[in-house]
Amino acid sequence: MKELRLQILISTFGAAGLRRVSRMSLPRISGVGYVVSCQDPDGEISCPRQLLPDRADVELYIHPDRGLGLNRSHALSHACAEFVLVADDDLEYDRDSLCEALRIMESRPDTDVFAFRYSGADNKVYPPSEHDLAIPFRGYNLTSFELAYRLSAIRSKKLDFSRLLGVGAPYLTAGEESVFTERCLQAGLAGRFFPLTIVHHPGLTTGLRSGSSPGVVRSIAAYIYVKYGFAEGILRSLLLAGRVPLPYFRALGYAFQGMCYAIKHKREL
Repeated sequence: MKELRLQILISTFGAAGLRRVSRMSLPRISGVGYVVSCQDPDGEISCPRQLLPDRADVELYIHPDRGLGLNRSHALSHACAEFVLVADDDLEYDRDSLCEALRIMESRPDTDVFAFRYSGADNKVYPPSEHDLAIPFRGYNLTSFELAYRLSAIRSKKLDFSRLLGVGAPYLTAGEESVFTERCLQAGLAGRFFPLTIVHHPGLTTGLRSGSSPGVVRSIAAYIYVKYGFAEGILRSLLLAGRVPLPYFRALGYAFQGMCYAIKHKREL
């Protein structure tokens, strides 16, 4: 296979996850490969290649643990291409869009973190044009499978996804991509949004479906603390509680729990 320029890092869980990956119809593109990191803590996968047929451009790794942040770290550890793109197991990629995303990344040696768009039912708010990720844009938030990174840049800073964040984590059940990207920016890496749609996500994302769950509210507050610090984090948590479809003081309690957890585990986030 030609030298890899881009690897798409697909995180999934269990036998059902591998079946979903097999239905993704991943485009075959010269210089593009796929890393599938599947967590199987219950040992239910005995013959993985019966679930995910073998392809020269698809690498499969099985790990006996759980937690999406940890799984994204697994996928990242197996990467070797110049650029990596974060992915889930329920996406629909377009060959031309991926090629254009790679062209953009290769044409921007001044950028290490790349944010794109996806199409789907969430109807996200995006900046209308290229935008510096270090500058907040009202209503815009990051989604994992829109994000790509220059691998050498994040490895030079020894950056990784936190095992304490993401679906399956013990307390903070979302936000692994937001915290990781913020850590990249704080470490001095340059990040930029590009108004290119690179993938389609059918239906609502997990984050939108479970946006009022305790773990998600805590995760948002933890991210707020990482990004803005303690004093501004308190003020923004007060505002966060008013936006969550929960009774205000219950939401505020979850938000403060998330901030306290982030303070306690700051080094691990």
